[in-house]
Amino acid sequence: MKKAVLLLILAAMMTALCSCDHVELKSPVYQDPVSFYYPRAEFVYGSSDGAISCETQEAAGHRSDPKYLLTLYLQGPRDQSLRTAFPETTVLTDAKVEDSTMTVTLSADVALLSELELSVAYTCLAQTCVSIAEVDTIIIESRVKDGRLYFSRTITADQLTSISS
Repeated sequence: MKKAVLLLILAAMMTALCSCDHVELKSPVYQDPVSFYYPRAEFVYGSSDGAISCETQEAAGHRSDPKYLLTLYLQGPRDQSLRTAFPETTVLTDAKVEDSTMTVTLSADVALLSELELSVAYTCLAQTCVSIAEVDTIIIESRVKDGRLYFSRTITADQLTSISS
């Protein structure tokens, strides 16, 4: 009987040791982190997680270059539980910060989105802009190839706070 108990204990210990033999993935350490906000790939209604989440990217050396960071943002998330907010053909034509306002100009490809998808995409983009430059106002423009204004929306950081509350 004692041998059986000892064998069970030994087997349990071996199992425990084997299960500890995995490589633990550590979160990367960022020198200058920036949050990129994206819609969730699958949204479950009634869930407390919400429709939007973020992933962290490295901004080191590019913090003062919103055009670089937003071009990186438009390439889409690395996390497969998230999806890109804009059509893959969307191009960032300009991004600049003046005082506490960031103006982002996108190609007219955003017209491919439904009104609901556009609202989510602009909310994600505006939250990303606040993370990048800590601005109070975000102006998102969409222009056709000849430069004519197709669409413009202004979002304030206060509006984003009321959305996420």
